[in-house]
Amino acid sequence: SMSESSPEPGRLMSRLNHVLYPDLNRVDMFITVQLVYLDFTQRTMSVATAGHCPLVRWDGASERVEEVTAEGVPIGVLEDFDYSETRASWNPGDRALMFSDGLIEARGHDGELLGTEAVEDFMRRSDLRGLSCDALTKELLKQVESHQEDTPQSDDLTFIMMANL
Repeated sequence: SMSESSPEPGRLMSRLNHVLYPDLNRVDMFITVQLVYLDFTQRTMSVATAGHCPLVRWDGASERVEEVTAEGVPIGVLEDFDYSETRASWNPGDRALMFSDGLIEARGHDGELLGTEAVEDFMRRSDLRGLSCDALTKELLKQVESHQEDTPQSDDLTFIMMANL
């Protein structure tokens, strides 16, 4: 509800922290958050992070994967914290993945974590180019399920796939 009054995600994150800090501090809790603003006119994305996993971005022009993040402590940890933001290009052919740690910490039957490298390799796969977000999501879920086999999930598995087609 506050996004319209904050044209940059870092400023919005700072406002969220200011509003939520008293309640979170009282109950000794914190929240990790990542905010991404997409500007299709300027072809940019702006990312602010509060202790969350970095966004993984596929740059279609350079055919490279990069992590996009900004420094920031979880919401509720420090009373006054000015969150920064990082900008990256957002051009046709690009795709990006926001995710919780449950994705990279998905365990196989041998206890091995899926890991960031597997997620970055997934984003590099040439056979995924041009697929819809729905199709990309299904492919990523198949990869996680294949890695886990019959191992029970120990954490939430949350992610958002974005594609600029």
